[in-house]
Amino acid sequence: MNRSWLAAFVLALSGCEDEPEQDSSFATEKSPFAEGSREARAAVAFLNDAATDAARLKSAGLSSTSTANAVLSRRNGPDGQLGTSDDRPFVTLGEFDAIKGIGPATISKVAAYARARSFGNERGRFHQVYFTEQQADLVLDLANTASVSLLDSETSVDSRALKNIEAARPILSMAELASLSRVKGTALRLLRDHAYKQLGPIVCTHEEPCANGLFCTDSDNTGHCVDTSVDGSGVPCSADGACGPELVCAGRAADFSGICNPAWMHAEFVNEGSGSIPDGPDGGVGVSVQALGIGTVPTDAVVRVLINHPRPDDLELTLENSQGTVVPVWSPGMGELPDLDGIKVGVPGDEVANGMWTLTVFDTVAGEQGTIDLFTLELTSRFD
Repeated sequence: MNRSWLAAFVLALSGCEDEPEQDSSFATEKSPFAEGSREARAAVAFLNDAATDAARLKSAGLSSTSTANAVLSRRNGPDGQLGTSDDRPFVTLGEFDAIKGIGPATISKVAAYARARSFGNERGRFHQVYFTEQQADLVLDLANTASVSLLDSETSVDSRALKNIEAARPILSMAELASLSRVKGTALRLLRDHAYKQLGPIVCTHEEPCANGLFCTDSDNTGHCVDTSVDGSGVPCSADGACGPELVCAGRAADFSGICNPAWMHAEFVNEGSGSIPDGPDGGVGVSVQALGIGTVPTDAVVRVLINHPRPDDLELTLENSQGTVVPVWSPGMGELPDLDGIKVGVPGDEVANGMWTLTVFDTVAGEQGTIDLFTLELTSRFD
């Protein structure tokens, strides 16, 4: 046998794993997601995450080591080290798409993997206006796709702000939207409310039932029209707490991976009102949110608060559901409140999820006064 031929054959076999993967559609089709969409933002955030390495990229759908390394090389810059001055983080999905071997099929896998793990979440406060994850998604969708002339006729947003939004498309984040000239608190609030009205859940009542086979979460009062038959519903969450498209991981705990439920069973409810916290232990201030449109009983609860108080270590917070059950949220001596990072709260898993929830703030030591400026309650639920 010709030894040179054999050597070449062995070398070719050894290099097979490192050949760039050939996404069969990458040369002929454009990216499956628009820039600024939730999928695009999730993929970009995942690619830029410091924990994303070659192994993680393979888990997300890149089967070739050489392609994964090319992605990391592009992100990390010439020195190959993340976190240095020559880094080149991805800004757009198109930059990822431009890498050899990356195309629509791979992008779709990466976006699904990233979104299932909450990458691209734009929840936050911008110009003192709070956006839930869902509201941020809807506003960015509206800002990138809606007709400016239609928005001008249907909202009270300053026409100059709308023109600046149109000129900036695609808008890739809430921070970018909020940085635009004339897009301040009033414009953001108007856009948020209009986006939710136009693109948010369909409301149903006994008098206005759902159409097209959808289910009303509360036909006796007010609910949302939802699809109860989502593929993958009822299966265990993955080891890292992720589920498939249109699903949410419910009931995940240290000793339980959780169950995948339809995504509509998860929502965040907001009270942006301000209330004074009485000085001293003789009284408290309560702020409430109305939960609706989710499952019948809660599995997970997260409280977010913005409190202005000179001695937050003196504060005690409790949460009460519509059935009068009170659970602790924060106790004196626990230190600074985590603000919008959220506080996980144990709530009764066999009592009603929908209805009024009240957060009460007590000042346990006299001498200082403060205010609560924001309260949100994020609930994940299930059917009982």
